[in-house]
Formats: sequence, C-alpha cells, structure tokens
Amino acid sequence: MLRFKRSPYKILIIGVALSIFMVMLDLAVDYLVFYENKTIIDVIARNRTAFGNFFPGVETVGVSLDFGLSGAGEMVRLFDAKHTVIDSLTYDDKEPWPEEPDGGGSSLSLRNPYLDNSLSSSWAASRGHGTPGEKNDVFTWKIDDNLKTDNNYPNPFKSTTTITFSLSIKKRVRVDIYNISGQRIASPLDTVLPEGTHNVLFDGNEFSCGIYFFRISTNTSTKSGKMLLLR
Repeated sequence: MLRFKRSPYKILIIGVALSIFMVMLDLAVDYLVFYENKTIIDVIARNRTAFGNFFPGVETVGVSLDFGLSGAGEMVRLFDAKHTVIDSLTYDDKEPWPEEPDGGGSSLSLRNPYLDNSLSSSWAASRGHGTPGEKNDVFTWKIDDNLKTDNNYPNPFKSTTTITFSLSIKKRVRVDIYNISGQRIASPLDTVLPEGTHNVLFDGNEFSCGIYFFRISTNTSTKSGKMLLLR
C-alpha cells in the first residue's frame, strides 16, 4: 500500500519509490487511480465518504486529497520519497483532450497503461464516473508500437556497432545480445523510451570473433538481427 503525504500545492508525494503512474482522474468525485506492474494499486479520493457512496466496496488509501481537480485543466505531478518527479501530466477540458470530463460525470481514463499518459490521444471519457479499482472501461488493445529496426552498423564490425530502431509510441524497450549458442551475453538497454528513432551501442571488445544476434523487445513486438564480429 502506498503512503501518501498531503500537499497544499496539488502535488502528490508518495512514501515509497515505485514505478507508478496515473491512469484515471475524476473531476466530479475528485479521485485519482494509480497503476504499477499491470495492476491497479491504489485509489486516492478528496472525500472518502462521497467516494464510497459512488463506489461501495472500492477501497481507497487512508488519507484524503486536500484539493479538488480542476474542471478547466491543470498540471498534476507525482513525486517519490526523494521528491523526484516520477509522473506528470497536464490535462485540459478542451480539444484535443476529451471535453466530457469537465466536472459533470465522466472521468478522464487512460485507454491503455502502456500509452504515454502525457498525450491527449491516450485518454478518453469514461462512462459514468469511471471504474476505479477495475480495468478502465475505455480500455483498448490497439496500441501497436510499429517497432522497426535498421539492423546494426557497421556489420561486420571490429569493436563496436550501433543498433538502430524506431517506435511510434512511448514504450519500455529491452535489447539483448546472444551468442551463436543462444546464450544471452549482454543487455545494453532496458528502459522506457519516447517515440522516435533510437541508437544502442554494443561493445564487442570483450567477446571473441563470431556470429552474434540482437533482439529488441517491447511488450507487443520483437525484432532481431544477426551481427558478425571480426578482428
């Protein structure tokens, strides 16, 4: 369970450093929903009694918000225990953001937790006051990252080579290197990257000559290629 500290500056501060982010904001009942590692982990509400009347049986954290969420849009930031920003978004009630969540009923709901929650296109208006504690009712699987690779250059290579790939949306990406026996020998990248083209350097100086393979993986796509290390 997360431990929330109150803040007069519309900033949520959590007592543990986790990789979490916001997936639902309701401007009428005033609550936020947080997501981490494929799980809805916590709901925090401005008025826990009012929230309980709307959603009986849905638990909230043991502290209430000291503020409401503006129907006209604003920035909401989430900090860890060291006051490092781990999530931030600025929503609005005008296009291109969904206009229905304006304090009158609908919630702002993320269409898929793998989408970039700072983009208006990642959000949709929920039915009613949303579905806190459950999968968002606007959930969609259609989030193809269009992972593409230009393989590596140079190839063959004598010491280092650069693996180039591109994404159409923000995604966590992992790059692994394997030898001819199928053993993973290196993982030069494992992080969340924005959309666009990215380069990963593989240093082969500590490895013997021969054929190696790279594999680029997201939660929805995988690409691979063959590399030849020479001396």
